[in-house]
Amino acid sequence: GWRSRPSGVHSVNATWTTNLGLLQWACRLAGGRFSNGHVDVFRKDLQLGTLVRVSIGSSGQQSTAGCGHPCISRDGRLIGFTSRDDGLVPGDAFDGDSDVYLRDVLAGTTVLLTPGS
Repeated sequence: GWRSRPSGVHSVNATWTTNLGLLQWACRLAGGRFSNGHVDVFRKDLQLGTLVRVSIGSSGQQSTAGCGHPCISRDGRLIGFTSRDDGLVPGDAFDGDSDVYLRDVLAGTTVLLTPGS
């Protein structure tokens, strides 16, 4: 079932949410194109079989720190997550604190939601 751990996934507190044929979770993948040594947030389209990392900046750069606490909008377009990476968006204060981000998967943009960061 979809609640079991897929092959090659090393996760810490993986969170699975099924919504309109979409799955999103936070985990660390071992090997392959998504392996950066950090916990990232992913979205999988169960109908198309596509897997995308959503814990990235607007220019597509991967996070250099762990990400987590994913949440997905009802239509699957927006995914919120937290990260300690201060370089995901321009203008984020380099304070090392965990911030809240919002990824628009259709527009390909990531914005900082944490006030005062």
